[in-house]
Amino acid sequence: MRWKPLLAVLLGLLMVGVTAGSAMAVEINNDSKHLSGIVLVLKGRYYPHSWKGNYTKSSPAQTVARFNMRTHELTAIFMYEQTMEPTRYKVRILKSHLFNGYALLPIGSSQKHNNIHLLEIIVYDNGTIQIFAKDHKGNLIALSGYSRSLIRGLHLSQFPSEDIPDNLWIMSVTPIINGTTKIVKVPTDYSTMATRSTSVSKVIEYQYTAKAAHWNVTFYITFKLYMYGPTSLDNYGKYRVSVSVLDKGVYYNKKHVHHNGVPLSIGNIKPIEIGFIVPNDDNIKDRIISTQFSYHSPSDILSKLAVGWDLLVGGFNPITVVDTFFNIKPDVKLDLRHTDEPPNAIHVKFENVPLWSPEDYVEGLFEVDHSSGVGSGTITTFFAVPLYYKQGKFHYIETIKDKLKITAEHLDSKTARR
Repeated sequence: MRWKPLLAVLLGLLMVGVTAGSAMAVEINNDSKHLSGIVLVLKGRYYPHSWKGNYTKSSPAQTVARFNMRTHELTAIFMYEQTMEPTRYKVRILKSHLFNGYALLPIGSSQKHNNIHLLEIIVYDNGTIQIFAKDHKGNLIALSGYSRSLIRGLHLSQFPSEDIPDNLWIMSVTPIINGTTKIVKVPTDYSTMATRSTSVSKVIEYQYTAKAAHWNVTFYITFKLYMYGPTSLDNYGKYRVSVSVLDKGVYYNKKHVHHNGVPLSIGNIKPIEIGFIVPNDDNIKDRIISTQFSYHSPSDILSKLAVGWDLLVGGFNPITVVDTFFNIKPDVKLDLRHTDEPPNAIHVKFENVPLWSPEDYVEGLFEVDHSSGVGSGTITTFFAVPLYYKQGKFHYIETIKDKLKITAEHLDSKTARR
């Protein structure tokens, strides 16, 4: 009932806006002393099937809104397809370093029954305003208008500045999933150490463009494949391998803008997989005598580690030829010396272990026994890293496959001890 007086006033203002022809905003209070009540009429489109990523159909939409510069509160009525939905939101105001203007981000609604979810308000220095919201079904409402009063009021105040883009709202709606992809591989880095060991790493940046109607945003996630171990083996050596997230965010105007809320992850329904294999041929025979795995991620009760091993000849990829048949808990050492024949190939799956943030990783530790042979041998780690985009549910994108190698000089154990 309390909305009826406001509705009457706002509808009256709406009629003023409509009769003004092409005017997109109603300038009621142009003086800064009236900034407690800047009234706007904005028009745009409602996308009734956007909840499922379909933006081909749209219908007219508009809103009559009042913005209070003192309390930073937006009061509005959204009108679309014979529906009128009132809403009220407080916002956080940020001046952007990336575009000329301000981003107004919702921080909470004081309305109990709210069918409008405010996503973002963009106010450009030229007075152009864009409001993005979605209804209770998840359908996008995109509106635009113009106000000299609002941008003047923002300029008169001092707001914090951040690297915030004007298209971050897209990650809160269902995008067109078939966005473009780009993989940027940083050259492999070798850093040999005085301990006759080396680290090998490869950094992969994955860029994913999500689209909503004619707007788009490019997200990125950067992760590292890593392998460390000895380059000289006499009796045994330990090798450590890992997959870790380095960064994620928005790629905006050729600039990487870190944002931990970007809905990209590696690993989930499809597991992150690691295959580790050591030489087993006529010249050199190595065996994996123990292994141990760990991870750090916002995992759940479905998370588990599945492991399998075998004795292979040749440089096969254990991920494709070795089945997993044994479940192991994180950080528990698995002793393989008492198996019928210690293996030279291990395959591990990190199931339901998503990596979201820069502190998230999966890791494997392999203890290798040099059984016999002299000469150079290659220890290889294979990786399969699935990528996911989350909006409501997880959408699988693709799996990145790669490998890292360390060449180790195998010495005669008796000669080495002398």
